[in-house]
Amino acid sequence: MQKDYSLSLCMIARNEELFIEQCLSSVKGVVDEIIVVDTGSSDKTKEIAKRFQAKVIDFRWIDDFSAARNESLKHASKDWILVLDADEVIAKEDLIKLRELLADEECIGYYFLIRTYVDDSTAAGWVSSNEDTYKESKCASGWFSTRLIRLFRNNSAIMFKGVLHETIDPSIHKMGTTKDSPIPIHHFGRINANRSVYKQHLYQKLSELKTIQQNDFHSYCQLGIQAQEDGDYGKAVEMLKKSVELNKHYYKSWLNLGASYLKLDNLKEAEFALQQAAVLNPSDYSAHNNLGIVYSKLNMMEVAIKEFLIAVGLNPKSANSHFNLGLTFDSIGAKKEAHKAFTIAIKLNPMYKEKVNLT
Repeated sequence: MQKDYSLSLCMIARNEELFIEQCLSSVKGVVDEIIVVDTGSSDKTKEIAKRFQAKVIDFRWIDDFSAARNESLKHASKDWILVLDADEVIAKEDLIKLRELLADEECIGYYFLIRTYVDDSTAAGWVSSNEDTYKESKCASGWFSTRLIRLFRNNSAIMFKGVLHETIDPSIHKMGTTKDSPIPIHHFGRINANRSVYKQHLYQKLSELKTIQQNDFHSYCQLGIQAQEDGDYGKAVEMLKKSVELNKHYYKSWLNLGASYLKLDNLKEAEFALQQAAVLNPSDYSAHNNLGIVYSKLNMMEVAIKEFLIAVGLNPKSANSHFNLGLTFDSIGAKKEAHKAFTIAIKLNPMYKEKVNLT
């Protein structure tokens, strides 16, 4: 007889009253206990969590996401642990599939694709939600994905590491087999609003702390990406250059370095960095999309079109790549091709209607 495994939900939260009820409602029928570690809420976060019979633990914030995460794991008593953030949900139709994952005797943990919903189709890895079947995806015109382990066996040897962008990967990979889950996690925290000023300052502070502690290429890359998100492209270039000096084979550093140079209109530097990214990861469309922008700015339209075509071939749902392709075709008088590209861009992201006239 197959064993019926139990499941704990572990969360950390601070001032999440706008989201946490939606999150807990989405999984209340599938988890056997809820652990919420609160790091200093001044709103109704804890009150809402307790309505779901959650075990709420107060935890003093010490500028370390892993410390808070690991505190939540200490209180989990079930066979498996599911980790969610307050602004995330699992779709109702996937709850049965989630329970089925627990029965795999060989697997110790599962990677999930976290869909972060945004209307900004220029975001790296953006995919249109136009034809997606999940109702959760209708909150925005698309999303970009991050692959993270979010479901794993309850074992005291499995712990999070890192003050920021915390991960359990190093500890779990020593213990057994991990697999990819077919279930997405839907993340709503970036919709129609930027992160709060508090979170911006917090992530900046922790990125700098992480870099000081670890002094490795990944830490510098994260700090560069943080500077990008804050619009400080000069600092982004500085941090990302340090990252590639430490590891010339990490494509994300080259990709973001190229994007930052592009924002500063340093086109030759952008071209070189983006070419490195494209060589290191040929399947990433965003390097080719940005190379297309570089070449269009250099008035090398045929080369730009070639890059945009590669980008849309790698990611047919990239509205931004189709739009850029349309702009380039239009600039050389190829009206028919431009119309076709613009039509696809608008279908994928209706926001482009305001930028082009198809009549």
